[in-house]
Amino acid sequence: MSSASARTKSGPIGVAATSLSEKVNQFFFAEEAPYGMAVLRMVLPLAMFIDFVSRYLWVREIYSSDGSPAPIAENYGYPGFVPIFPGPVAVGLYTAMLFLFLTAAIGWRTRLSLAVSGVLMFLFAMADCMSTQSKYHVIATHFMLLLAVSRCGDIWSVDRWLLGNDPNVTFRTLRSPVWPQRLVQILLGMIYFGASITKMHTPGFLSGDQMMYWMMSYINGNHSLGDYLTQYPILIIISGYVAITWEMIFLFMVWQKWARWPVLFVGCLFHIMTSFTLGLNMFPAVMIASYAVFFTETDVLALRRFVRRFRLLSWTTGIFRMPSLRAPNQRWLTGGYAAACVVLSLAAVQAEQWMDVYHERGPDGPLPLKEISAEEADRLLRKERPLLEADKILAVDVGSSTIGDHLVSFRKDFRHGDMVIVQVSLNPPHEDLWVDCNLHDADGLMIARSGAIVPRDSLRSHFKFKFDETVPPGECVFVVKSSGQEVARKVINVRRAIGAERADDSEAGTVEGVEESAAATPEEPAAETSEPPPQQEVIDEK
Repeated sequence: MSSASARTKSGPIGVAATSLSEKVNQFFFAEEAPYGMAVLRMVLPLAMFIDFVSRYLWVREIYSSDGSPAPIAENYGYPGFVPIFPGPVAVGLYTAMLFLFLTAAIGWRTRLSLAVSGVLMFLFAMADCMSTQSKYHVIATHFMLLLAVSRCGDIWSVDRWLLGNDPNVTFRTLRSPVWPQRLVQILLGMIYFGASITKMHTPGFLSGDQMMYWMMSYINGNHSLGDYLTQYPILIIISGYVAITWEMIFLFMVWQKWARWPVLFVGCLFHIMTSFTLGLNMFPAVMIASYAVFFTETDVLALRRFVRRFRLLSWTTGIFRMPSLRAPNQRWLTGGYAAACVVLSLAAVQAEQWMDVYHERGPDGPLPLKEISAEEADRLLRKERPLLEADKILAVDVGSSTIGDHLVSFRKDFRHGDMVIVQVSLNPPHEDLWVDCNLHDADGLMIARSGAIVPRDSLRSHFKFKFDETVPPGECVFVVKSSGQEVARKVINVRRAIGAERADDSEAGTVEGVEESAAATPEEPAAETSEPPPQQEVIDEK
């Protein structure tokens, strides 16, 4: 569809449509300068480059037929769905993919770079479901396809720079129908909407257990906040419900002018928190970069006016201006582009062969397989050992109140009259268990006991104790047993009730007062005797 026909059908931006068909036509075919798609084009390939370059030294092992690839299609009964290349071919294509990621980011032969790198990314990700294939690769593949059919290379790109200083070419003349951008927006909204439906049908997410166990693991990467938040399960549950609500309304609220920026801000905060709590890095980068598709031409022009008005970063105003450059020969550019890709790929193949990472071309031939010891072979081939009872218990916490199925007040000091709740959390999966929770005094004498069956679908059990005068003040211990074996201990401190302590304090104060008054009373003088002292008798005689 030509620009003139698109403008005739959709009308200028901002003109209200009267019928539903006109609204739909304007929604998909209104013309704008592709600022948002240009930002996504610059950020998404760079994120994919960082992700794939970390596996560059193991291309032959992970993705080629010389190694041990794990195509995901074979798990679903489709062997040979994607080709598995020989080692040198895989290295060359992988290098070409990395090069095309960079050329797509800078906008050099933008459409070709996006299309070829997107196809290669799909092939390599599908060839390794163990360490490469992930949700953000699927999302990024769709985004790369939509970027390839858009006009994202018309702005902020090498392709635009190489057009030269043509006075007839401005940003306003580079407008194009926004349907690729709309498809990215709809895809992003549907991803969130589908995720919310999935979470609503996952009891482990609604109870907070799923998030809690993810936060305690470091499978995705290191994180500083996850372990700390596991101590506050109510916050995790509230955050889960907020996330479901936000994902469900994203598709409907992001189109509203007044709600667009708050919804995007919450989305950025949500994905940033997944980095600190779950150790995710690439997934937040891909999703936050995709928010750029909601930037409109009006937003960019408003930012430009703001920068010019307050003279903030005055050098940035040059990016809105076309450089003065004489248009080069396009044939030479195309030849240089292809030559650079081929030369880099062949150089990578030669370098990988020269390094001989797997010592296939050593003086004595390939390295022989090393025979493992008999003890190691026995360890690998013997039957699986049963799980220890202690490994079935995750944590033992003591408190006084619960919300839902979670203990919320963690305490160590209690008084007579308090209701004490002991929460025993278990690691999934586990069989049906009998768990004992007994209270002992400091000398090991059992004061109270309690037990319960913990079904295999339950991850925690609560034991309640009412402290009265039978519980001696001082240090006490909760002893937890699983299937009759002691697995954990929890030490607490017990004090008398406040009224009893005051009575004891007043009684002790009365006794001390009597003792102090007795100590303060002066001693009575000794009674006088009729007999004179010995010295006096001597004096009288004289």
